[in-house]
Amino acid sequence: MYMNNIQILYNICYGGFSPSNKAVELYNLKKMEIDPSFQGILSCMLIDRHDPILVQIHHELGRNFDVSYSNTNVFLLDKKYKNYYIINEYDGMEMVSVDINRYKLDNIKRILQNQQSNDKKIAELLKIFA
Repeated sequence: MYMNNIQILYNICYGGFSPSNKAVELYNLKKMEIDPSFQGILSCMLIDRHDPILVQIHHELGRNFDVSYSNTNVFLLDKKYKNYYIINEYDGMEMVSVDINRYKLDNIKRILQNQQSNDKKIAELLKIFA
């Protein structure tokens, strides 16, 4: 189900994204198991919203993942957009979108810098604009 997707956490109610203390504690424990030099965090606000450990904790804790004024949900996004998603917020309620223009521009640059024939470059460029 999630093979070609990443899961992104975002808040679906007014109030803002705010994982509970329990979620932060679990994150620190799981992260220290992987990396013993990890110093721990006080808030999940600085963690990527697609961090697999944070997403796993969200699934484990369910509603207990959030503080009372937060309601985190999962947005599925094609992996190819991983570096291009944006979380827009209004009064704490969030929406996930993709900066498609930046995605296309980066791919155009990659294609043009490639060492393949011009015919292959043109074919790849046409796929971007299809």
